[in-house]
Amino acid sequence: MITLRKIKNLERRTQLRRLGGVFHLVSKGEECPSLDSYFAYFLSLLPEDRKREAEYAYSKGRLDDIYYLSIDLLGEAVADWDLKYSLNDEGRKGTKFPISLYLDGIRSPYNVGSIFRSAECFGVERIYLRPGSADPFHERAVRTSMGTIDDVSHSYAELDEVKEGNVFALELGGEDISSFKFPKSGICIVGSEEDGVSKEGREMAERSLGIVSIPLYGKKGSLNVSQSVSILLYMWSSALVGM
Repeated sequence: MITLRKIKNLERRTQLRRLGGVFHLVSKGEECPSLDSYFAYFLSLLPEDRKREAEYAYSKGRLDDIYYLSIDLLGEAVADWDLKYSLNDEGRKGTKFPISLYLDGIRSPYNVGSIFRSAECFGVERIYLRPGSADPFHERAVRTSMGTIDDVSHSYAELDEVKEGNVFALELGGEDISSFKFPKSGICIVGSEEDGVSKEGREMAERSLGIVSIPLYGKKGSLNVSQSVSILLYMWSSALVGM
């Protein structure tokens, strides 16, 4: 791991990149006894309007959030997708169901925007985002959402701040989605493609309705998270219409 002394001799952009890399390595298990010193120097490089975000992530031990913050400051979006037009609602009123999503640390603006688009199409009432998730108003998220960001109520919240009676999670190793009994109301926790649903999210789901999974038959064995959410919401909304 690069020493802080060496980092201080680099130009600012390289400093941000190297410091972000340090937090990423530590988040994956590498030891760094002087991490507080690295963070203090990283904080000194930030504009004032981003310092609170970094301090919050560090206080929660979310070191990868700091890594992704460094990427954002360097102007390197986590994902790129450039739809440049909006949906035409053609005067449709639309339907809302008493169902919600919790985005448990989804980093990609593309995925967040795509999830908003699917959520609006399938009548989701609210989306909660864990602090550190991609900003729905990031340029990439706005474009990918096709104009639906303002149509779905949303807010940032920690899991323990979300008060929902029925909770389940979309994750590998759970009950087949085709046999799952969807609730009339509730919330589904969705994790990032890299880390999946957090430990806290899994525990919350397991205390309630459990884990649901989409069976996959190909060699790869994984779907993009926004695609998975679309499948989930189609089946959930279809079940509600049939109730």
